[in-house]
Amino acid sequence: TEEATIDQDITKEYARQRDHLERTVRSLKSKVDKDSDRHKMENIRIMQENVTLI
Repeated sequence: TEEATIDQDITKEYARQRDHLERTVRSLKSKVDKDSDRHKMENIRIMQENVTLI
């Protein structure tokens, strides 16, 4: 029936959006991890430079 088709379409769209959001979350988590590592390394570099200057 038409109602069953509409329900299937809604379910497919929900699954598609959920997949998209899950991929986005994974990507953002990865970027945060990379930025955190970069920030940590930059702080270490600056501290080493400061020690050298002192």
